[in-house]
Amino acid sequence: MRSGNGNRLARLRRSPAWAPGGWLRSGRYRWLQVLRLSDSPRRISRGVFAGVFIAFTPFFGLHFGLAPLLAWLLNGSVVASLVAVLVCNPITFPAMAFASYRLGTMILDGPPAPGSADVAAEGGIAVIRENLIALVTKAEFDTDAVAEAFGVMFLPYLTGGLLLGAAAGALLGLLSYRLISAYRMRRVKFRGGVGRGGGSPTGGRG
Repeated sequence: MRSGNGNRLARLRRSPAWAPGGWLRSGRYRWLQVLRLSDSPRRISRGVFAGVFIAFTPFFGLHFGLAPLLAWLLNGSVVASLVAVLVCNPITFPAMAFASYRLGTMILDGPPAPGSADVAAEGGIAVIRENLIALVTKAEFDTDAVAEAFGVMFLPYLTGGLLLGAAAGALLGLLSYRLISAYRMRRVKFRGGVGRGGGSPTGGRG
């Protein structure tokens, strides 16, 4: 059974949909969609904050419900929140989860001993990641293993994730605000140049 699941996971990781390049291409496309939303930059940036903030929480299966709800409460863009929540994906999840868990553990229990390895966290993250992948493959979903992993990790993960999510959400929200504002300003200038240039895309004189 374990060998069969391992083979399925290996095939999945080699597939274009789950390869890092595939996720990067998809991410670029989604962020271009955010740039082209008709909402105001402020509302879009609030939506981005909501999506990134929720992406750092351990509420798997609820991200796509919680992100638009938070965006709505913040008077932000629901569409932008649904795009931003995708920062948590099979490529980024291990790093996000471990950082959130480790920060939460430091806050709740104090700093770890020098050189200590958190085997429980690494094992729990691996279990959750493999079972998330199982949801979209024929691999078996192990409810007991996921419940056990969450029992160990949930509170530290939530504590660290709320803090990291707020920081990352604020940073990416601010970045998206500036990028969208600059993008729209360039479009206005470009259209003005086209109008003055008699239809020339470059606004040239000749």
